Amino acid sequence: MIRVAAWQVEAGGREWTVEPLTVRQRIALVEAIADERAKKAIEDAKSAGLSGSRLVEVAASAREAVRPSSFLVGQCFTIDGAHRILRIAAGDEGADAILTHKEPADVAPIALEAIGIDVSQRGRAEGKG
Repeated sequence: MIRVAAWQVEAGGREWTVEPLTVRQRIALVEAIADERAKKAIEDAKSAGLSGSRLVEVAASAREAVRPSSFLVGQCFTIDGAHRILRIAAGDEGADAILTHKEPADVAPIALEAIGIDVSQRGRAEGKG
């Protein structure tokens, strides 16, 4: 199932509303990460002495590496990636509270739900997973 409804997460003695990212928000996040990765790849390539069309190839490769949907799923399992996702889903203050007061293993499922993945055990309990 795809998570489409907001839910509450307790962190730091408060309840925070987490809204699943819209498709538009997920695309914008991936594009922002792609831009950052391309810029960093160009900087690294220049440091290595590359120039011209080779820089374009390096930037394009960096961009394409983040475009598969599996990349965004993987970001849920990193502190920086989960934080970026949760800043959109729960706001800056909510994201900070969740990352500060939750164990890292508990943050990934929240981030996964925020990108629309239902991580509940419901499907397994019903023999569907």
